Amino acid sequence: IDDLCTDPDKWRNVLRDFPQLRINLAHFGGYGIWSGNPNQLQDWRESIARLVQDYAHVYTDLSAFENTDDNVRERIGTQLADFISRFPKLRNRILMGSDWYMTEAGNLKGVGPYYANEFELLKIVTENLSGTKFDAWYEFTVVNPLRFIGLINIEDVEEPEGTLLGVLDEEKTWLDKYWIYIT
Repeated sequence: IDDLCTDPDKWRNVLRDFPQLRINLAHFGGYGIWSGNPNQLQDWRESIARLVQDYAHVYTDLSAFENTDDNVRERIGTQLADFISRFPKLRNRILMGSDWYMTEAGNLKGVGPYYANEFELLKIVTENLSGTKFDAWYEFTVVNPLRFIGLINIEDVEEPEGTLLGVLDEEKTWLDKYWIYIT
């Protein structure tokens, strides 16, 4: 039933008929496949990335990614940076999610530790895309959600001064404005 009901490629016909439809294909294929779980049957990451690349209003998110193990976090961060390199429109269409109620279950231990782990994951993504003016945390938590709900257009976004890694020590960075929401 998973293939019949949840395969992301099933959206292609709908998107051809309704090109302005704005959708989020949650979990970007699922944490299990990113973390190397051999029990995850489908790997839909490529399908989702191609849909994002082909259709202007298709997004995906990274919700419910546990990332509590440093080695798994490093592997996921490296893989995600590779996907972004191969499918450049992902930069503008990945959202940071939580499935907040799930952060109380399993290894996550609450929303604070969950976002701390996500911050570390996106730091790895940013580092792996060095040489570009790209800050995964800023894009996925601030800019892309505003794009998704239609409050800004891509053209309206100014490039941040450097990346998160380069501005943490500067006074009054954008992080200072948003830190209250993630701690």
